[in-house]
Formats: sequence, C-alpha cells, structure tokens
Amino acid sequence: MADNDVPVGTRPAQERGERIETGRALARGDRPAGPIAGANTQPGRPAPPNAEERYEAEKTRAVGEAMAFLDDDATPDLLARRVKAASGLDIPVWEVEGIRARIRRGPTPREG
Repeated sequence: MADNDVPVGTRPAQERGERIETGRALARGDRPAGPIAGANTQPGRPAPPNAEERYEAEKTRAVGEAMAFLDDDATPDLLARRVKAASGLDIPVWEVEGIRARIRRGPTPREG
C-alpha cells in the first residue's frame, strides 16, 4: 500500500512529531485528549546572545583576523593597531593579549 493510500490519522509517528512541535493535544480512539509529554507550547529556539556576548565575539573575531593577516607572533600592540584599522574597534593592548592567548589555547569545553 503506497503512502498516499494510507488514511489520514494512521501515521502515529508523523502525528506525534507534529503534536510535539505544536504542543497540541489530539484525541485518538478511546483515549481522551490531553497534554503530550515533551510537547512545547511554542517551538523553541535558542536564546539570542545578549549584546555583551556579541561584542565579545566581535572582538575575538577581529583579533583572530588580525592574527591571520599579520602573523601569529605579532606583538599585541601591532595587533591592536590592525584591529583598530580594520574593524574600528579600539581594544586595549592588554585585552588583545588576553584574546590572543585564548585563541591560541583553543576552545574550552562548556560546563552545563
């Protein structure tokens, strides 16, 4: 029997997926309608980063691009001047050095 020949309401996996996404409760057979375990009232999206996180990410990206443009071993002062010229961000030399150290270390595992 082809998929198109199956009567509506007999595709439990598809129906369950739709109910979980929408949070709707559907009555089936002799079961009463009720909330679905694991259903969201609204399909969720990850929370957008706040302004401070976006700014930190922008500074990290700018320092990384400056390191790629100049050299990985360029002085923090030279990197800070390149960041200012390329992106307009005025990052203090001590912060550029810290960002460069984090970039060199690589990503750390998230706790949570």
